[in-house]
Amino acid sequence: MKKIFTLLICCGLILSCSDEDSESNQPNNPDNNPNPTVVNFSMTRYVPSAMNEEFEAFEMGEIVWKFDFIDQEIQVTVSDEVQAVFLDTGTYSYTLEDNVCNYGDNRYIHPDGRLMGLMIMDEYDDGVITISDGCVDGPIFTFERN
Repeated sequence: MKKIFTLLICCGLILSCSDEDSESNQPNNPDNNPNPTVVNFSMTRYVPSAMNEEFEAFEMGEIVWKFDFIDQEIQVTVSDEVQAVFLDTGTYSYTLEDNVCNYGDNRYIHPDGRLMGLMIMDEYDDGVITISDGCVDGPIFTFERN
């Protein structure tokens, strides 16, 4: 009896694992996957200094950063109506590295080998990414998912 029960449990585990695998092979579509690997974010706010109240606000679509989280690339598109902030239109590779300001799973992002700030993913599920070098009075960039 114990052998039959163990066999049934093993079969159940195998079947449940195969269902999960087929779901993970779905295309990276925002309708099917809440955390796709390639996502467009619009820069909506730029604060030049964490200690300064002045900021620049942007409309959705004026500055778009398309993050490819698997290949660690950012494709930047800047509309003609605004001036680029930090990165001009183009495609850039990036790395995520350790820094004294890191916390949790958040790491410092280095697009094109340049230190930018702590990539804060705490509000990713709400469609917001913040990149902040605020721990050293640096700039703060806010992005909202398109």
